[in-house]
Amino acid sequence: MVSSTFAFAVGQRRREFALLRTTGATAGQVRRMVYGEAALVALAASALGAVLGPLATRPLLDRLTALGMAPAWLVPSTSSVPSFVAFGTGVLVTALVSMAVNTIGDPASATNNKTFMPIVMLLIAAAGLLAPVFVRPVTRLLAGPVERLRGAGGTVVAAGALASARRTAATAAPVLVTVALAGTLLGGAAMTDATKTAMETAPVRADFLVLPDGPAGLDRQLVERLRAVPGAEITTATATSVYTLEGRTELIRRPAEAVDPAALTSALSVPVTAGSLADLRDDTIAVSPTWELGLGRTVRMWRADGSQATFKVVALLGADSAADSYVTPAHAFSALPSTAYVTLRPGASAPAVRAALVAATRGHNAHAVTKADWSGDSASRRNSASRLGLLAVLAIMLGYTAIALVNTLLMAASDRAAERGGLRLLGATRAQVLRFVMGEALLVVTVGVVLALGATAVSLLGLWTALLRLAGPVAFEVPWLPVAGVVAACFVLGVAASVVPAIRTKGAAIPR
Repeated sequence: MVSSTFAFAVGQRRREFALLRTTGATAGQVRRMVYGEAALVALAASALGAVLGPLATRPLLDRLTALGMAPAWLVPSTSSVPSFVAFGTGVLVTALVSMAVNTIGDPASATNNKTFMPIVMLLIAAAGLLAPVFVRPVTRLLAGPVERLRGAGGTVVAAGALASARRTAATAAPVLVTVALAGTLLGGAAMTDATKTAMETAPVRADFLVLPDGPAGLDRQLVERLRAVPGAEITTATATSVYTLEGRTELIRRPAEAVDPAALTSALSVPVTAGSLADLRDDTIAVSPTWELGLGRTVRMWRADGSQATFKVVALLGADSAADSYVTPAHAFSALPSTAYVTLRPGASAPAVRAALVAATRGHNAHAVTKADWSGDSASRRNSASRLGLLAVLAIMLGYTAIALVNTLLMAASDRAAERGGLRLLGATRAQVLRFVMGEALLVVTVGVVLALGATAVSLLGLWTALLRLAGPVAFEVPWLPVAGVVAACFVLGVAASVVPAIRTKGAAIPR
C-alpha cells in the first residue's frame, strides 16, 4: 500500500521534476531529493506509529482476553525487534516456490499457521506490489460493459479509469490486499479447521465419548460408574502438559494426553511412524513431529506440577495423530480425566449402552455423545474460535485500508479539480459530475476486488492441494458473509473518499 501510494505521489510531481531539471538539477539530484523526502516521511510516520501502537495494545489484549482468545496473564511485549519489512517484486516467485515445497515435501505444515500464514502474506504482498502491471488489462475488461451504458457517463467513467492507470493502481492496491487477506485467512482457517477436525476424529475407534460439562473433568465416582456399564469398555484420557526448555530461559508448553498404554489402542487408532507405543512407561514419551525430536532421544522436561523429569522418546506419532504427545497416567497427578472413550464389546446393544451412559452421567456434570455428534461439536467450536480471532485482525486491517484509500483519493482530488470543471463547461450538471466521480470510484474498487479474488484463488488452491495430500478431499470453503462485509466497506470508503472532496470543491472544479 505504501509503495503504490508513494509511486502515485511521485507521478503527480513530474512537472516539478521537469522544472528542476530545466534549472540545472541532474537526474541523480532529483532522485536523491525524492529518496530524502521518502526517508523523512518514513521516519516521522514510524516514530508516530511506534508511540501510538503500544498504547493500543493493552486495550486490544483486554478485549481478546474478555472474548477468551488470550490468557489473562498475557502482557504487551516491550521488545523493539518488530520492524517494517519491504517486499520486492521477486517475492512473488518466492511465495509460489514456498507453497510448492510445502505442498510436495511437507503437506502437514499446511495446518500450521506459522508456516501457512507467512506464505500467504508473501503472495498477497507480491500481488499488491504488482498491481500496476495487472490494473490496465483488468480495467479494460471491466470497462467494456460500463462503456455500453446509455449516455456519455459510462464512456467518461471508463476513460477516466483507463487514462489514470497509476492512480487506479494506487487505489486498487489497498483494496486488493485487504480483500485478499480476508478471503485467504478466513477461507484458509475454515479449510485447515475442517482438516484438523477430520484428523482429530478419524483415529477415534470408540462408539461413544463421555465429556465433562465444565473444566473440572470427570469425577472418579463417575468413572467407576462408567466402568460398571454392561457391554462397554472404558478408556480414560487426562489432558496435561509438559514443558521443554528452548534456549536458556524459555519454557515451551507442550500439550499431552495421559493414558493407559494397555487400553489406548482399543479406543484410538494412533498413527506411529517409528518406535512402538508398547514401550510407553512412566519414564518414556510418544511425541508428534512438531517436537522435532528423534527416536531414542532423552529429554529433560518439567511436568504440570513443576517437577523435573527425564523422558526417552519411544514412539514418533504421525502427522494425523489425535494428540501432540502421550504419557502414562502417573504424570497427570491429581487431574481428573478429560475424556472417557466408550467402545462396545462384541454383542452389546448400542441403544442400551447409550441409555446406561446417560443414566450414569446424570448428576455428575457430564454428558455422553456419539462419535458423530462429538465430531460436529468439535468442528463448530474450532471454527468459532478461529473466525473470532481472525475477525479481530481483519478489523485492524480494514482501518489501515481506510487510511490508504482516503489518503490516495484525497491526493488525487486536487489534481482533478480542473477535470471536473471541464466537464461542467462541456454541459455536465453538478449531479452528473458527482455520478461520474462515484462511478469511477466503484469501478476502481471493483478492479481491486477482482485482483483480490485472483490472489485468493491462488493461495487457497495451494493450501487445498497440501491438505488433499494430508487428509483427503476437503471442502473449498470461504466464509463469504464476512468477506462480503469487507468488500462492502471498501466500496463505501472508496465512494465516500471520492464524492466528499468533489462536493466540497467549488470554483473552477464545478462552476456555478
